[in-house]
Amino acid sequence: MRQAAQRFFIATLFGIYSVFLWDFLLYPTHRAAAAAGRRGCETVGPSPPGQPLGPAPPAPVAVRVGQAIGRKDFLGAQRAGNVGMVLGAAFMMVSAICFWSFPRVIISLFLDMERGANAEVVSQAVILLGVAAVFQVCDGIQVTAAGALRGLKDTRTPMFVGVVAYWLVGLGSGYLLGFQFGWGGVGLWWGLVLGLTTAAILLSWRFTRQIDRLLPRP
Repeated sequence: MRQAAQRFFIATLFGIYSVFLWDFLLYPTHRAAAAAGRRGCETVGPSPPGQPLGPAPPAPVAVRVGQAIGRKDFLGAQRAGNVGMVLGAAFMMVSAICFWSFPRVIISLFLDMERGANAEVVSQAVILLGVAAVFQVCDGIQVTAAGALRGLKDTRTPMFVGVVAYWLVGLGSGYLLGFQFGWGGVGLWWGLVLGLTTAAILLSWRFTRQIDRLLPRP
């Protein structure tokens, strides 16, 4: 079990942190205003990888699924995993709504909105907060889905999904949108969203498929 936990931890860090590193390295830092807006949004935007704040972080979901599997309650395991993913998405939706509804209020906590020199930074930050809102929901789903898989002792799948979703889809689409299509930092962040969305879909599908195999047939 300890080895499984280590695999899960490595998969999470390898996947999301690697994309954030490439985002930092590829971002056009010579555009001071754009870079400042991006860094400001990172303060309140994407939560620490693998740890969405809320009532259903990955560890409790893994524990509840694992306990249900241990007592051969496969329907209970399915319910625990599904409820965890729904709660994770719902809680992150709250922060997403705040980002969509009150971007300037949030930005005013870090910047002087009345200062004319900050106008471009504020404009960039408002756009990026909108992208970060989508990021939050996808992150909540993929992290809790990975936790549910951990409860099934399936810890290799998140590693492979991390390679495909974050490195291939996330980094690849971010590079295309950011540089080939000229979207800049916004394109890189949409790449992160696409990578997280891919991870959320694949991990939740994997959990559903694995738990269906355990359920009694009528």
